[in-house]
Amino acid sequence: EVVVQDVRLRDGRVLWLDDDAEVIAISAIELDLPALDRLQRGELGERTPYLAARIGDQQLAVQGEPHGGGVRFALALDDVDLAPWARAARIGDERLQGRLDARLALDFAAATRFDEHLTLSGTLKLRDAALHSADARLGLEARAASLTLGDSHPLQHRWHVRELALDAPQVRYVVERSNVDAADAAEPPASSDTPAPVAEPMQLRIDLIPA
Repeated sequence: EVVVQDVRLRDGRVLWLDDDAEVIAISAIELDLPALDRLQRGELGERTPYLAARIGDQQLAVQGEPHGGGVRFALALDDVDLAPWARAARIGDERLQGRLDARLALDFAAATRFDEHLTLSGTLKLRDAALHSADARLGLEARAASLTLGDSHPLQHRWHVRELALDAPQVRYVVERSNVDAADAAEPPASSDTPAPVAEPMQLRIDLIPA
């Protein structure tokens, strides 16, 4: 078991390579997280929990506040383009598009396991949201989408969606495409001896989808 205590990080980076070899990065990460047992006793002294990062063209810098025996960082993101992040995160073969505004609470708490330290909750709002299959034959589009996260544990792949609302949703399914002829459509896909990668299992709980 690993217990995280008294963390200091400077000039951290998180990098992904998408299919076009474009680097998607969270850069200039700074984290100062005093020992959680000192937080519980109110013994911070001159140190204040602090988190900063550059995400795309946005710079975040927030001070943490004591919360539930740990520390909470309140994060705000505005007008983030989701497309490159969806590619980098390898969200299946689907294509996700939209502009994201988010108000999130990132909680660090005392825990016996490393993957239990981090909890994420808050609201995410999408504008011009679209999710299409890789061949563009099946798609879900909405003028706007709103998602409320309950206490979720990203490091454990456990997500709790308290509410999901879609504004003017549309489902599109293409039966035929003029650029595919009958011979190509009837040709079976080429076999491959390389096994498909197995994704990490994810737990998803949804409480409410308004009618």
